[in-house]
Amino acid sequence: TSSATGGGTYRWGQTVTVGVTKASNTTCITYSAPTWSRTSGSGTLNATSGTSVTFTMTTSNATVTATSSSTRKTYTISYNANGGTGTTSSTTGNCGANSTLASNGFSRTNYSFLGWSTSSTATTASYNAGTAYNLGERTSNLTLYAVWKDNRTYMQDLTLAACQKNVGTNGNAANIGDNITVYDKRDGKDYTVRYINGYCWMTQNLRFTGTSVPATTSNVTTDKTLTYYSLNSSDAGGFGAYSGHCDDTNGYNYACIYDSGSTTTGVWYNYYAATASTISTNSNNTAASQDICPKNWHIPTGPSDNSSSESYKFFNSTSTGWFAANDYLTAFGAVAGGYYYNNGSTRGSTNYGEWWTATAPSLAPFVAQRYYFGYDSSNGMFNSGNFHYRWQGRFVRCVRTS
Repeated sequence: TSSATGGGTYRWGQTVTVGVTKASNTTCITYSAPTWSRTSGSGTLNATSGTSVTFTMTTSNATVTATSSSTRKTYTISYNANGGTGTTSSTTGNCGANSTLASNGFSRTNYSFLGWSTSSTATTASYNAGTAYNLGERTSNLTLYAVWKDNRTYMQDLTLAACQKNVGTNGNAANIGDNITVYDKRDGKDYTVRYINGYCWMTQNLRFTGTSVPATTSNVTTDKTLTYYSLNSSDAGGFGAYSGHCDDTNGYNYACIYDSGSTTTGVWYNYYAATASTISTNSNNTAASQDICPKNWHIPTGPSDNSSSESYKFFNSTSTGWFAANDYLTAFGAVAGGYYYNNGSTRGSTNYGEWWTATAPSLAPFVAQRYYFGYDSSNGMFNSGNFHYRWQGRFVRCVRTS
């Protein structure tokens, strides 16, 4: 309190008004209303609180005192895992004072902790754990978010040189490298890839089912949007029902998929889906130059008797047909999971695995077909040069060649 008023000399029985000015509240400090007491002499106060009261003089001098207490506001700092897991205890501190930030108790797979930020989208930390944070003149509690560094390697960023890990060493045959785990920026799914005879190949089947195929992260020159007719969902009513879309009449212009739900077998795509709608109509014999592979990757070219194709390097052969597995084919990690065909109503034998290529047969009248390469798990043999209709469903493996 300040500026006391009403002091002076008065007659017995006279009523005097005394008062004070209470300090104004600030953002951090609240001052209570003054309380009054007679601290010496005699006399009577008509009230015990307020910025002014009256006092009745009696037979002696008297002192009256006004007291106002101050309370400094406190705020809680809470910590948000921001995608991580674990527990970090909150911190309580005084407004306007420094508070020591808690140590990080969170963890996040494939990420390392950088520090804290007031923004959940920050990529750099503003504050380190264990350092002082000044609560300033706050008006509310505070949440600090964990800032993480993404340690994942993304397919879109992996170079061919980086794919050549332990080529010919670490138990690998000549011109074959280690399996490397990478992630697709579009949906975060992880895959293994491997350097095989000059190229970087996916050694797992693609599982991308995003309806948005953006040019920034996909192998398309402009953004694409797909509407899927899923062979194992209510869209199609079951594996054998296709709603007039995924059959030999319509399957050239509709994106049809079958998602096994398995990270091993992955997804079957018809060719329209596999090429992100860039190859359509049953009369299109254009080689596929765009597809749903991650950016900088693509569906391989074929068949193996074409020395300029990626299948040639993969099979290491100038002929087509059935081949016993060599080191390159073994490194590919083929899986059997079948395919769909026969007006979309039949599932091919799960002894087989078949993968699309980007290449169309050069012979008429096969413009509605595309080369694929296949695998027969019953005997371990690979087929390098057959072709089938584009409305049928097969796996996709992507390759990086530069």
